[in-house]
Amino acid sequence: MRKVWLSLLAVFMLTLLGVTPGMAKQKAQAPGTKVATVQALARPQTVSGTISMVAAANHLVIVKDASGTPFDFRVGKFTKIDINGQKATLKQLSSEINNSVSVRFVPLVSGDLARAIKVS
Repeated sequence: MRKVWLSLLAVFMLTLLGVTPGMAKQKAQAPGTKVATVQALARPQTVSGTISMVAAANHLVIVKDASGTPFDFRVGKFTKIDINGQKATLKQLSSEINNSVSVRFVPLVSGDLARAIKVS
């Protein structure tokens, strides 16, 4: 009986920390390898506003919506950046401060990840 309670307690604690039993099993099967786990909090969303700041070195873009609320977005290597219909880089996006932008992103546990950034 005591083992059952300890097992349930362990599962409960791991769940609070965001680790599911499947993740633990996956890590145990591949010792010495990194397992990338991404936990989305919701479906992809879109925010429109103006570019407030671009920190290319930190892969970060801050956008303020119409109400002035700032949104921080991580920019990954698969983020598509479009400036006036042309493919662009994060460095080129730095010159677009205060311009209108639309960001399609995925809310993740580790922060919002930008999927597509379109400047118009």
